[in-house]
Amino acid sequence: MYEVTRWPGRTPVDQVDAMYSRTVKEADLAKTEPMPEWWMAPYLGIVEHYHPNAGPWQEAECVRLWEEFGPAKFAGLDLFGVV
Repeated sequence: MYEVTRWPGRTPVDQVDAMYSRTVKEADLAKTEPMPEWWMAPYLGIVEHYHPNAGPWQEAECVRLWEEFGPAKFAGLDLFGVV
């Protein structure tokens, strides 16, 4: 939804949908591994802002964008039933 609202016309909606849908559909959670400590090292200064048990903000943001721009703006995007 950000891609469509921030950069209108930069990428056709069908390409935006394909790009992000692929990420969700190809996620194979059975292959996940613990994150190595070295990967997190550069972020230790901001880790205080990370709240793993906080509710996801994405759904509320999708609803806000939907209400602000209207459904026509997002025609062609698979929003996975969020709005």
